[in-house]
Amino acid sequence: TMQPHSTTGNNPPTSKSAGAQSVSNNERSQHFKPLENNDQHYYYLHIPKAGGTTMQHVLHYNGVKVLRADLESVEIFGELTGTHPDRRVIMSKGNGFRENPPPHSFVMFREPVSHVISQYMHCRDWQRYRGRAGFPNTLLEWLEGWNNRLLLGQRKDPARLYKNTTLHSERMHDPKYKCFIPFNLQSWLTGADADTATKNRNTTKDFLYKRFDVVGVMSDMKKSACLFFVEILLRVPPFCDCTPKSTTISAHRALLNRAAWHGIDQHHAGSYNLTRKERALILKLTKQDRRLYHDATKLFQDQVAMVEEAYKVKLCGTGT
Repeated sequence: TMQPHSTTGNNPPTSKSAGAQSVSNNERSQHFKPLENNDQHYYYLHIPKAGGTTMQHVLHYNGVKVLRADLESVEIFGELTGTHPDRRVIMSKGNGFRENPPPHSFVMFREPVSHVISQYMHCRDWQRYRGRAGFPNTLLEWLEGWNNRLLLGQRKDPARLYKNTTLHSERMHDPKYKCFIPFNLQSWLTGADADTATKNRNTTKDFLYKRFDVVGVMSDMKKSACLFFVEILLRVPPFCDCTPKSTTISAHRALLNRAAWHGIDQHHAGSYNLTRKERALILKLTKQDRRLYHDATKLFQDQVAMVEEAYKVKLCGTGT
């Protein structure tokens, strides 16, 4: 049984160990060997269109090397850490994560409505970039197409939506639209949609705590990045310290305001003006994701509070 890694010297506990109960890895995968202290490697579950590429750049720019392995199965996580010992974080789209999550993992969630809009915009622009015809020209047409498919019986068996899905570069490919599947995508990738995820639990918060060392939210990329750094480095880096009267100022903070756009036009889902019908259709597609995001936000806030108390700092966040 592997316990969460310990701290050394005078370093306070990390976000997961700061006042939180240890979790037996009997509830996680048994296939990975632990590393000691701050030599630990982490698996970053990259949910598409949830800030993963930007976070990769932020971590890498600030000294935490990341290996991008989108096509690889989670089962070779241990092999990748062996062949790339300098890469502290292995980032992947989660092939096999539902069934066999590594013992030390990160994830970032996005507010479900904006997440679906961003998926559509990316798919639309990518298909045009590739010169492909047949992709819906409007968000409403795309949402109606997905809801019609669910009405045909796929809602009761969401696995049918993903059964023939292949991982290709940046995108999960649905056979019809050849792009993302917006039906509770975040729940599906994390495994939070499975019956075992919420059985005998009032919320998904416990499930997330047991599955991830750190949970971030895209609405506060800065603070999420700082939680990742604290977990990896076992200390608060200067550019994450926004304690009042602190004289620490770093140009590194500016990177947290940059975005990676995958070589296509920039688009901002938050500025899209949804119609009432579009919103209603998105809500139907994201019932589980909205519950998941609600509980993920609570866990994120708890982790921030634990780190700030343990290290006696104010973490930098959006707007700071």
